[in-house]
Amino acid sequence: MTFENLAKLTHATLLNEPFVSSFYDIVFDPHKVKRGDLFIGRDPEDVRIALSRDAYAILSDRKLPILDDEIAWLRTASIEQALINLLRYHVMEHELQICYFDEISLALLQKIASRERLLFLDGDLQTNFQTMMRAPERSIFVSSDDNLLSKINPGYSECLENEDLVTVKPVKSTLFLSSLHIAGDYFENLKLPALFIPRLQKVLTFMQKEQIAYDIQRCDFTPLFTPIFINRDLHIKSFGSTPTAIIAVSSDAILPEVIEYVTTSAPWAKICTFLPQKRPPDTEIPHYHYTDLSEIGRLKEIEFNFAIINDDLQRILQHLKNYVTTEQRFLF
Repeated sequence: MTFENLAKLTHATLLNEPFVSSFYDIVFDPHKVKRGDLFIGRDPEDVRIALSRDAYAILSDRKLPILDDEIAWLRTASIEQALINLLRYHVMEHELQICYFDEISLALLQKIASRERLLFLDGDLQTNFQTMMRAPERSIFVSSDDNLLSKINPGYSECLENEDLVTVKPVKSTLFLSSLHIAGDYFENLKLPALFIPRLQKVLTFMQKEQIAYDIQRCDFTPLFTPIFINRDLHIKSFGSTPTAIIAVSSDAILPEVIEYVTTSAPWAKICTFLPQKRPPDTEIPHYHYTDLSEIGRLKEIEFNFAIINDDLQRILQHLKNYVTTEQRFLF
C-alpha cells in the first residue's frame, strides 16, 4: 500500500517527504519489524527499535520527533480508529465473510467445528487486526462481540437469519443431557441442556451451508453453563453421582434464561442463586449474595439441589478446591 492511500484511509497526515512511497506489512511489535514494514506505535523507544530494523514508515497518534527523513512519518488522531478504517477497507476489498453468533452458539461452534476455515475474533483490536489481515483465502470470521463487529463491518447481520435449519429432533432430555436425531443420525446423552438445542441447530445449519467439517460427539458443556456435582461438604464428585450440583454460569447475559430453564425443567428441585453483590436477583427463588467467591463455603448452610452461581467456571472450581483444602487442614 502506498503512503498516500494509507493517509487517506486512516485520516493521517504525512509529516515529511520520504524517499520511499509504499510499505509491505503492518507490525505492532518493534522487535518483529522487517525491512519495508510500517510500524504502528506510541513509545519513542519502540520507534527507535523499529528504525534499527529498517522500518519504512512510522504511524502514531503521538507527536514524535522525525529521526529519519528518508522514511515516512504519519500522525493520526487515533490509532484505534486508524486500524478500524483499515479493517473496513480490507473487508470490502476482499469481500470477507464475517458472522455474528450469540455467546452460546459461538461456544458450541468452538467445541464441535473443524478450525480449518474458521477464525474466531476475540481479545484486543491489534490481535484481531493481525488475524484478519493475514488470514488465508476463504476464511470465515466469527465472533459474539457485536460491538467489535459493528466497528469493522457496520453492515453485519446475525448469521443465518433467513435460512432453513437442519432437522434436529429431541428424543429424550434431562436437565443437563440430550439425546437427539440429527439429519437421520442418533446421538445419545450429549452434554447439552435442552435449552441450547435451538442454538445447536443453528450452528449445524451454518456448518452444513459452509461445508465445514464437525464432530457432534465433541459437544460438551461450555464455561457459560457447566454443572459441577458436589456433596454436602462441597467436595467435587463425578457427573450425576449426587443429587446436588452447582451450575456455573459465566455470562451475565444468559443468567435469566438459565434460571428460568432450571426452575421450569426441575420443578421438584430446591433451587437457589448465589450471585456477586453487584448483581440483583431477577427471580423469586431463594437468592444469596457474596462479596468474594471465597465465601462459597456458605453453601454448606443452605439446603439445595441446584445452586446457580454467576461467575467464572475456573474461579468457582479453584475456590471449591481451596475450600476443601482449608477445611482439611483444620482436621489435623
